[in-house]
Parts: sequence; C-alpha cells; structure tokens
Amino acid sequence: MTDYAVRKKPLPINRMQQLDEQLVRMIAKVYHALRLVEEVEFRKFIEMLNPGYTLPTRKTLSESLLPKVYNKVMEAVKMKIAKAVAICITTDAWTSIVNDGYIAITAHFIDTEINKLCTVMIGCIEFEERHTSENLKSFLEAKFLEWNIHRNVNVIVSDNAANVQAAVRLGGWRSLSCYTHTINLVVQ
Repeated sequence: MTDYAVRKKPLPINRMQQLDEQLVRMIAKVYHALRLVEEVEFRKFIEMLNPGYTLPTRKTLSESLLPKVYNKVMEAVKMKIAKAVAICITTDAWTSIVNDGYIAITAHFIDTEINKLCTVMIGCIEFEERHTSENLKSFLEAKFLEWNIHRNVNVIVSDNAANVQAAVRLGGWRSLSCYTHTINLVVQ
C-alpha cells in the first residue's frame, strides 16, 4: 500500500496542461527567468508537491508553452476589447539616451459585462522611423486596425508634443492633452 502512495501516478493530460499554463503565467507575471525550471531546489519542491507532474524544459517553455499561452491571452483580450463601445487611447513617443525611438499605445475602455474600467497596452515597440506626424499617424492606424478598434477610438490623450498632436489631427481623431504632463510643464 505504501509503495502505491509513493509511486508517481501520472496526471491526466488536461491537468498537466493546466499546471503548465499556470507555470507560464507565474513566470510571466513576476518576471522569473525561464531557467527557473532547471533550478534543482525548485524541481525538488514541485516533485514534493505533486510527484505526477513533470516540469517542462526551458526549451519547451520558450518554444511551445509561452507562445501558446500568449496567443490564448491575446485572443481573450482582443475579444474583450472588440466588445467595447468606446475606447480612449493614451500614447507617447520618445527617444532613449542612446537615440533609439520608442512608441507606446494603451487602450482604456469599460467592460460592460462587469462594469469595470480596463486598460490594455496594445503596443510598445522600438520605432525605427522618424517621429514625424505622418509616420506616427500611420503607426496608430495600423495598430487600431490590428486590434480591430479603428471605429471605436473616441479620443487620444498624449503629451503636448507637436508631432503627436499633428498625427492625431491627420488621423481625424479627437485629441486631449495629458493633464499631468501639462501641470508638470507649468511647474517647470
């Protein structure tokens, strides 16, 4: 009887998938290194918790599980944002100290199913093109189309940068200046 209790009892496939997905979410949400699954003490800990569960390798995590969970989460978020009646966008473009350009776009909307304000970053990339108003407008349009929100954008909030303001005008969107950024400019 003791031998049976100590032996590894294989887990059902769906349970293994749930555990794998939760592992990926844990790693992603708290920024653990993928090498966590190779750590001896962590492996022992998991073995003690559930002898029937075998941790995936780092390669399996990065090449299979992470993309699968990413796609699942991305689809869920896209479905949620597609239901939004009105979406407000915040955006900022900047250049790093080593002269690399970046742009970020965040969508804000109310999830009517739970009556809750939701915020989703729909893009934060290195922007290699010049930060001209035309280039910024094209980027914003492409992101809105990618996320299928181009018809629902109500207003775009940004800093007072002339190129971003011009990009918003070129796109035909309504613009608001960031309140805190404006206050900061007044204080300075």
